[in-house]
Amino acid sequence: MSIAEFVRAHHPDGIFCFSDYIAYDAFCLFESLGIRVPDEVSIIGFADEPLSDISRPRISTVHQPAELVGNAQQKFSSGTFSIPTTRPSLQKCCLPN
Repeated sequence: MSIAEFVRAHHPDGIFCFSDYIAYDAFCLFESLGIRVPDEVSIIGFADEPLSDISRPRISTVHQPAELVGNAQQKFSSGTFSIPTTRPSLQKCCLPN
């Protein structure tokens, strides 16, 4: 079954993509099928790539702090990575209705 056949058969109301580039491809697919984004389907990408800002409509994305991920990977690889024993403080954010 192709992705287009899956979309036609299941009518998803939202998808989460592992990258902003895949999210953009999904946006193009939905558009080609006559499905309006974000009116009929929501798309969320991952990594906060510049593409998410220039597409219209803009792609919602999860920010991935690449420098922090790289630093953690370097520490992990060198054996100096340690798991924190305390929980980080949470920040609360209220979105408008």
